[in-house]
Amino acid sequence: MARTTLTGHWIRITPAGHVASSLPVAEVGVFQDDAHRHFTPLIDDRRREARDGWKHELISHDEWLQRAQPCLTGQCDHQEPTSA
Repeated sequence: MARTTLTGHWIRITPAGHVASSLPVAEVGVFQDDAHRHFTPLIDDRRREARDGWKHELISHDEWLQRAQPCLTGQCDHQEPTSA
């Protein structure tokens, strides 16, 4: 059986569109709920984030370079979140 290598990155996005954090998909897996749980371990915090409009997306490395890297290095134009 061929082994599949997971590639790409999960990104955690504030309601304003700022990428607040990122993880390789190989560390988390392919399911959005698992990524959310990894980024935000407490269920009450996950519910609050979902209610407030935080998102989690699985993106390619090329898209990560365009969307996530500027935010994670302080070079984007988004508003920083007041709480995470």
